[in-house]
Amino acid sequence: MANTQANVFSAGLNAQGEMIGGAIGAVGAYYSDMRVKENVSEIGKDAYTGLNLYHFSYINDPDSTMYEGVMAQEVLNFMPEAVALTEDGFYVVDYNMLGMEMKQVEVA
Repeated sequence: MANTQANVFSAGLNAQGEMIGGAIGAVGAYYSDMRVKENVSEIGKDAYTGLNLYHFSYINDPDSTMYEGVMAQEVLNFMPEAVALTEDGFYVVDYNMLGMEMKQVEVA
């Protein structure tokens, strides 16, 4: 899922003449920066971490695939070591460090 997510996001930025630099480093790390998401709705809190959970899609995703996950900017306050800044200036979150996973979801 990480490669699909990064490819969709990268393709959208490349179409706008911008470049995504570098690859996502860790398995289980996903672009989670609020600046790359749209159609965001808060759905509750993670029982283990207490972090807000959201449904969202990625900007420029032609399929508008929906995911469930966290916002990197919020994770920075909870567990900064689970967040990395990519070469392109966006945050990724290592969900494994949080003891959770980002999921693709069907939203009615």
